[in-house]
Amino acid sequence: MSNGRLTIKVYGGGELVPPLEVFDAVSSGTADMGHSGAYYWKGKDPATQFFTAVPFGLNAQEISSWIHYGGGQALWDEVYQPFNIKPMAGGNSGVQMAGWFNKEINSLEDLKGLKMRIPGMGGEVLKRLGGVPVNIPG
Repeated sequence: MSNGRLTIKVYGGGELVPPLEVFDAVSSGTADMGHSGAYYWKGKDPATQFFTAVPFGLNAQEISSWIHYGGGQALWDEVYQPFNIKPMAGGNSGVQMAGWFNKEINSLEDLKGLKMRIPGMGGEVLKRLGGVPVNIPG
């Protein structure tokens, strides 16, 4: 599409920077662009989580529609502007599923102490219910 004017080198997690440092690498200019889930950046600004998969949130079509036609892109630009990043949608996984467990979950009590890989808002909800969110790259 660029007629050779753009050359993109893809790095795997840990080759240029650790996977959870993509945001900082782009913000600082170490990388020209990066691809990741916005739920990982809640520590940078809690609003970043609204531009990614949210448990029980918008489905893939709804979030894409909001970003492209409902004013979401302008809000996303505003949130990322202090970090010198221009965000763009690069795929969409839709809502995040609840997970797979090695024991039945039948009550809120069953969540106490449960470790689960779940970043962002979903992780915050799990923590408030007594679970232990683990933030590791996918």
